[in-house]
Amino acid sequence: MFQMFPKYWRAITLGCHVLLLLLTAVLLVASYDILPVDFGRVPLNLEKDDTKLRFDAWNFAKYGGAVTANPAKAGAQNKRGITYQTLQLVYEYENGNILTKGNLRQMQETENSVLQKKIYKEKLCQLVRGQNGTTFCKPAFSILRFFDGSHANLHPDFNDSNFTNISRVLMTARSLNLTKAFLAYHLGKDVRFDLVNNIVSSSYCRSLLYIGWPLAGYDNVQENEDEQTETLDELIFTTFGDSLATMAEEGVGKMNFYYTNTALRRKATQEQVIKDMQLAILSFVFIVIFMWLQTGSVWITAWAIFSILSSFNIANLLYRIVLDYRYFGVFHVLSIFIILGIGADDIFVFTDTWKQSQGKQFPSMAHRLDFVYRRAAKAMFITSFTTMVAFLSNVPSPLLAISSFGVFSAVLVFVNYCSVIVFFPAVIIMHEAHRKGKCCCCLLTSCKSQTPEGDGNGTQNERKKLASYIIEFFEGTFFDKVVRHKITRCVVLVLFFALISVSIVFAAGLKPNEDQIKIWGPNSNWAKIRELQSSKFAASQEDRVVKVTIVWGLQNQDRSQCHHTDFKCRGKTVFDTSFDMNSPPCQTSILKLCDKMKNPSPDEIDKLQLRRNQVTGDIEMECFIARMDEYFKVEGNKTEYLTLPFNSQKMKTLMNGNPLLYNVSTLSKDYYRFFEVGVGFFLRNGSKSAFVNNYDYKTFSKYFGGRNDITSSGTHDGVKLQENEYGNSLLFMAVAVNTTLQISNLGYKTGLPVHDSWENFIETQMKTMPPSCNKAFQATVEGFNIWHWLKVQKILIKNAIQGILVGLLLALIVLVIATTNVIVGILATLTIAMITCSVLATITLLGWKLGVLESLNMTMVVGLSVDYVVHLAEGYIELEGGNRLQRTKHALGHVGISVISGACSTLGAAVFMFGGKIIFFMQFGIFIFVTIGFSTLYSLLFFSTVLTLIGPQGDHGSILPAVRKVKDFVRGKSQHDVDCDQCNGKGYHNRNNVKDTVVE
Repeated sequence: MFQMFPKYWRAITLGCHVLLLLLTAVLLVASYDILPVDFGRVPLNLEKDDTKLRFDAWNFAKYGGAVTANPAKAGAQNKRGITYQTLQLVYEYENGNILTKGNLRQMQETENSVLQKKIYKEKLCQLVRGQNGTTFCKPAFSILRFFDGSHANLHPDFNDSNFTNISRVLMTARSLNLTKAFLAYHLGKDVRFDLVNNIVSSSYCRSLLYIGWPLAGYDNVQENEDEQTETLDELIFTTFGDSLATMAEEGVGKMNFYYTNTALRRKATQEQVIKDMQLAILSFVFIVIFMWLQTGSVWITAWAIFSILSSFNIANLLYRIVLDYRYFGVFHVLSIFIILGIGADDIFVFTDTWKQSQGKQFPSMAHRLDFVYRRAAKAMFITSFTTMVAFLSNVPSPLLAISSFGVFSAVLVFVNYCSVIVFFPAVIIMHEAHRKGKCCCCLLTSCKSQTPEGDGNGTQNERKKLASYIIEFFEGTFFDKVVRHKITRCVVLVLFFALISVSIVFAAGLKPNEDQIKIWGPNSNWAKIRELQSSKFAASQEDRVVKVTIVWGLQNQDRSQCHHTDFKCRGKTVFDTSFDMNSPPCQTSILKLCDKMKNPSPDEIDKLQLRRNQVTGDIEMECFIARMDEYFKVEGNKTEYLTLPFNSQKMKTLMNGNPLLYNVSTLSKDYYRFFEVGVGFFLRNGSKSAFVNNYDYKTFSKYFGGRNDITSSGTHDGVKLQENEYGNSLLFMAVAVNTTLQISNLGYKTGLPVHDSWENFIETQMKTMPPSCNKAFQATVEGFNIWHWLKVQKILIKNAIQGILVGLLLALIVLVIATTNVIVGILATLTIAMITCSVLATITLLGWKLGVLESLNMTMVVGLSVDYVVHLAEGYIELEGGNRLQRTKHALGHVGISVISGACSTLGAAVFMFGGKIIFFMQFGIFIFVTIGFSTLYSLLFFSTVLTLIGPQGDHGSILPAVRKVKDFVRGKSQHDVDCDQCNGKGYHNRNNVKDTVVE
């Protein structure tokens, strides 16, 4: 091939890369989504799981035709009557009492500095209405409220603005049922009430500030929700970001200060991700410099990097257009780091093989390149194919972030291999021609006429001497004094036996992480406040707990029309057409269900983890129909016509009694949706109170969805619900119950049994209900879909383990085929398994648990472990006819320098990632370093030593005899036939028959 068209081949290979780059540029200009980047979200979704489809059904119902509560119609000023987010402030006074006059005054100044911000008061605070009808910002939920007179109506002690009787005030708060739960929230677990000395002490204190939702100025909450959230988050960051960050860094007085808020944390994370990704740029620079030093040529280095980066472009074209993947996330970006290491390793293999060929005599440059090409291409194929297969083991994962990463990485490794074997040889030829003075690119390397050995360049000679020293070291000192020396190799085997024994013990101790995913490193504000919340404060009424919502009227979201990689697709809302609350038996049965949950048995409390209010002792539940029952009993005492269940007669009486709200004359004869009339009257209290003041509206309106019944003529069929908030048809509704499960530290082993108990409970209850309301489901639909996340946790750990096992199995198959030797393939696979085990043990020793980030890293461990072992295995098999010592020496001499070069480049690049503040980047760097470090040690020391002891000799363990038998069987050749010497291996004849059989 190289003799036929060397000149055209160079131009064609370079032209193809350039044309594909131009194609990408054209697609970008044409607004084609060639790089569907989304760094803000990681799609770890089980798209076909009930927990995900139920969550989507509830949250996307408004896009399917349902109308939900629209507080915008209550007036712009009153929109902020609902909490949007909270801003939590935490104070820490290490090894001392935070409850002193000075510290409380510092807290007061800090919170006032936030509350008095003009933007906060005008646009951000949650509004409440006073008794005189005026609105004002909701005060902070703070321990200071016990001193400023806010609770003076509960006890005279709660009026101590000068903080003169701190202990008495707090002891009074502790003694009252209405305030002791509030006090428990503010103070840490270490709080101590010393009644004898009249001292209350704690090292920790926290407060909550309320941010209103939504931002004034929007008239349509539903249509502008995403835009509004982004705008409001930006405003929160602009208002509080810098000042709170400064206080967290400097502290408040003598106290440490920490803060947390969803918008601030999200913004800070986005900015830090960008900063940490810049560390990858430093890693890239290091690899470029190291490659330059190793190859000794800017020309080769520049084109090698171009080859690797253009491989990324080609891989993305295949990934995006051919395979039609529509997601490209942060893990895909990290694949650049991975391919730089793999690509550099391939470049080192090719250039080292080229250098080692200098001592041989070849008729022409093409013959030399042909010799190098055959050896290097085979070595690179084995490592690349094994790595590619290891990454492909992640493809079956149901999680898009993992499966797409596996696909992209496998394609990237394949394209990089093709680029190296097709494009890089042209670079070598051009460089060699340049070194002979046939090119005047003097800025790149010396233009002096040189022999192929490069005698005219001192620097080049120095590099070659260094390479020779490394080769001589591996073939001489390292082989003689370490690998084959009887005493040394015994020491090596004992040490590695001890290492793998310890690794197995620690790897077996690796446990699933019960905590939620951690994003920030331990020295950040966000990590510290999370640690304080979970370890220094007791559970309280204000904690985020799992809220279970029971939903009627909706079915699982229909995602059949969504593209398999489009995780943003909302799907189609499917309503339960049989659902109808106008049936009195349905109203009664749901009322009984709420009563059952309000008065559960001890067994139900335990299995369902139901939470009781710390003040009232009641089960924390938001059941609209139970509240309606209480409400209408009061109304019934006034008018003697309202009791549950509702029917047409009761509601007509209600409507006739409120002629200003209802015009009964507009009712059609077949109108039957009187339950909706009662719901509207209940939520709006007959329009007797404003939105901000109506607790029932704020609490229960979010649990309903409906639409207007419109006739073909465009007129309303029947009377509208109160103020047309929900239309005439009630499409879905829900009841919510709080559990004791803490979201912040809930793992799947604890959470999934509770999920299963809820599933069984709801299924049992539905069997007792009428057909028009017996298809409800339970889900976690508010905020964080914790039920789904628990299943994702389990899948991640399962995938990590399966990925390792499948990767090792596939590696074994590939290695046996690639090396054509069963023994070498098994030994190499066992070595890779031991590397993996040692990596797992190191994770345990570092204090990590098998969580989300660790599981994602573990999907790459086999793919990153194979290269160096495979290099040595291929080098061992390459030498035919030698004994095991000769073969091992040959392997070390020919590929040892490539192993060291690849290891140094990757290890050096990984070190830069240690400085990341985002845990994933830091862990990724450590993981790469540990994996490559163990791969280098195990391959050069352990694997080489084992080969000298039990490595196969001759044809022992070879699969070639079996392959030849299969080939002969296919050809029809029997054991009595012999190959024909004049047929170029295509024919055979019988020993007793002179007639040849030629097989084409």
